[in-house]
Amino acid sequence: MRRKRHQRVNIQESREQNPVQPPKEERFCPENNVGNEEASAPEAAGVQELNSPPVPDSSAGTVPSCNTVVPEKVVQEKPVKHKISVVELIIKIILLLMTAVCMAGILYSVLIKHSASGNANKPVKTSSSGQNGTVITVNAVTIEPETMTQTVKLNGDVTSRSEISLYADTSGKLVSYTVSVGSTVEQGDVVAYVDPSKPGASYSVNPVRSTIAGTIISLPYARGDTLSSTSPVATVGNLNDLQIIAYASEKYASILKVGASAKISLVAYPERTFYAYVSQVSPVVDLSSRSIEIRLNISPVRREIKPGMFAGITLVTRQITNSKIIPKAALRTYDDKTVVYVVDSEKHARRVEVSTGLSNDTHIQIVSGIEFGDIVITSGSVTDGTPVRIAGEEEPSKDEGSA
Repeated sequence: MRRKRHQRVNIQESREQNPVQPPKEERFCPENNVGNEEASAPEAAGVQELNSPPVPDSSAGTVPSCNTVVPEKVVQEKPVKHKISVVELIIKIILLLMTAVCMAGILYSVLIKHSASGNANKPVKTSSSGQNGTVITVNAVTIEPETMTQTVKLNGDVTSRSEISLYADTSGKLVSYTVSVGSTVEQGDVVAYVDPSKPGASYSVNPVRSTIAGTIISLPYARGDTLSSTSPVATVGNLNDLQIIAYASEKYASILKVGASAKISLVAYPERTFYAYVSQVSPVVDLSSRSIEIRLNISPVRREIKPGMFAGITLVTRQITNSKIIPKAALRTYDDKTVVYVVDSEKHARRVEVSTGLSNDTHIQIVSGIEFGDIVITSGSVTDGTPVRIAGEEEPSKDEGSA
């Protein structure tokens, strides 16, 4: 009995020394002493006393009964804090920013598509008075039957058709010229004298005569020059029979034809236009220049045109009458299609797809898409449905507009 009480006193002291930690669960039951076969009767009686209600002890305090359960000590574990490094934090921020940018891009593309589809389905509401839209001033042409010509630009030199060179019968020294450049000569007239004499032998001078009637174009030598029988003493030509010699690229071989008309421009007379026609087309292509020689006759001949002049040639290779012609500036491109803008009866610009034909430097033929009488816009920033006003037309007065 004393041993039991001594245990109780030890438990009480343990509680006083460790007030925070509750005592472990411990039952004081008879079963704990089973097996102690040598226990005396008084000790058994003491065990039976344990089953009775505990008697308060001023020194030991309250003693728990056999049925009293003392709770075990509860140990609370402190949460382990996971430390995030700076690198991991930066990576997470970058990933979040990239995700936000991607989402913003997807949202923006969806909104743009939705807006574009909505605008395409909405009818364009404009008025000629410009109340619901800005009126654009444009330049326009009315389609009428015209002649379309396809041309090729070349350069050439003016020469005399009957131009020849005069030669001496024998070699010798040039004694003198009897004419000057620009002089008119007849067939058989003397133009120069050549002395065939040599050291130790004297001969009479030989005359050089013109074989045709014309004008002296060139006198290339001076008095006292030694000439051979192959040296041209003078050049004579007929200035009333002029031609132009030009060379065209071989790519035009299929369209170069005799009789084709041409317009001639001269540097000396920039404000005037002369006319010619193709009189000869070479049947071969020059191997060195890959070009074809053509000759054009000037008709009618003008005295102001001189041999040796530089000529600009606009050669007509094809011509179509009663065609629809518009300036090249009127052509536009929309969705990889060739279109023009025409003015309708309500003074709105309307987009029309067209197909083209022949063209030159400034104009082009329209094969289909527009009709005679249509008004085609040649300049002005417009789109389909834009209200327009043609430059030069008078604006309607307010009274007419109200009426």
